[in-house]
Parts: sequence; C-alpha cells; structure tokens
Amino acid sequence: MEKWTGTIKFYNQKKKYGFIKYLYDDKEIFFHISDVYSGDREIYKGCVVAFLTSEDQNTKRIKATNITIVADGNVETVKKLDKHITRIIEVAESIQPNRLTILTGSNGNGKSFIRKLMNSKMGEKFPDRDARHLVTEVSMQKRTDVNNPLIGTGFGFIFFDKPQFPTSISTYNLIDKLLYNCVDSEKKIDKSYIIIDEPEIGMADESQLGIALFLKNKMSEILENSLGIMIITHSKFVVRELKDNADFLYTDYDMTADEWLERKIIPTDFEDLRIQSMDLMRRLNDWLK
Repeated sequence: MEKWTGTIKFYNQKKKYGFIKYLYDDKEIFFHISDVYSGDREIYKGCVVAFLTSEDQNTKRIKATNITIVADGNVETVKKLDKHITRIIEVAESIQPNRLTILTGSNGNGKSFIRKLMNSKMGEKFPDRDARHLVTEVSMQKRTDVNNPLIGTGFGFIFFDKPQFPTSISTYNLIDKLLYNCVDSEKKIDKSYIIIDEPEIGMADESQLGIALFLKNKMSEILENSLGIMIITHSKFVVRELKDNADFLYTDYDMTADEWLERKIIPTDFEDLRIQSMDLMRRLNDWLK
C-alpha cells in the first residue's frame, strides 16, 4: 500500500476533521483526527504528514489514514530529506557488480541503508540466482550487535577477540575468514558479492594502512573469484590505497576520492546528528511503504 505525503491545509479543531494537500501533487484529501497517531496535540496548519488512503465505510469517499507527522513537520526539512533519499537511491543504483566500490559518507547519511539494498540490487543483476545468497558481508551491525548470536559479540569477540591480541587482530581475522570463505575455499559453490563494512574499526593508523595494503594486494584475486566487492569506510588510508582502481561513491553529494581526502573536516554536533539520522530513517520507512 503506497504511502503519501502532504501538508495540513485546514483543520477544524472543534469538529475534529480537516483536509491534507498532497506535497507533490495538486490534490486534497479529507482526514479525521482519529486517524492521526499523535492526536490533535501536534497537528497544525502547514505541518507535513505521511499517510495511507482508504475508503470510508460510511461516506464511501477516500480519506487519509495512519497519519503521522514527518520529521519536525517543516516543509523544507522534509524536502531536504526527500532530496537526500533520492541521492542515496541513485548511489545504490550506480553500484556495479564485478567491480571494487568504495562507499563513504557522513555518519547517519544512509550508508547502512545502501548496504541493506544490495541483496535486491544484486538480485536484479543476477536474476537466475537466489537473492538471499548473493551477498556475503561483514557489517558493523553483525560485528557489534549483542542480540545477534551468530556474528555479533557471540561470534566476533568469543571466537576471534583473544585477550592476548589487540582488537585490530580480531577485525583482521574476521575479514580474512570472510575472504577465505568467499574467495579461497574449495568448498564455495557460487560466487557472491562481498561487503566489508568499516574494516578500520579498532585500528590505529598503522593497522589501517596494513589492512588497506592487505586488501589492495588481494584485490585482483577477490574480483576474479567474486561478484565484486564494496568497502564501506571512513579511513583515509583505505581510500588512498584503493581509490585508483575503484568506483568511489560519497553519500552526501558528488565528490571524487581525491576531493574527499582533501576535504575540510567540520566537527559533528551529536545532538543534530541524532535528530537528523532519526528523521532520515523514519522518512526512509515512509518511502519503503
């Protein structure tokens, strides 16, 4: 069922009904306050809402249902979010198999969403394959999620994070094991698309350079024995060592690898980041429904 976006054009607080104007279309639709999740406490003229549509059983006319306030309710905020989501989808669509792709971007700007799209995207590229087994990954979520019994702390720390070794060894071991299973193992049946999410986690500069050179030296073998590889990273060492033979993608806007390496670093406002990332994830959810 398609989800729509609009602004509150009119609301009669006494009679508890009003009309929503579609944000990207010259149409209006009736709504009743009982179909607004937050009630009338947050509804005001001009605020942006997301909604579904259905037929009213009594009047038989189409009405808005499942109405929620989008982000802070401001039109400019929502249009900015929609523009960025369009950018994220364009980046995902541009990723090609049988290539090395380097993906980076600011925190909370959609890299994880792109990673999660890769099963369906590779499924489109290889329609004869089972999409559920097309992608093999070591993601940040799988390495750190305590609720994931297979790969989270139940896997990474118990099996690879030995107390006598630094965290960088644990990370290296996970990546090395992934590549062995996907590239070197004689037991592998089909090629898969490989995703390595932030290989530099827990590594000092020296170790980041080491993992970058490890991947660089192994890259031709990886590409020959896989459907391609995407490395999601914030490491200048990884980007610098791998950029010459990679498709470089930046989620925020168009930028070359060299421009990214020389960019000006602006400190993060973590409260703004928290709000922006929550708004983006909720808006992505609207798009997906």
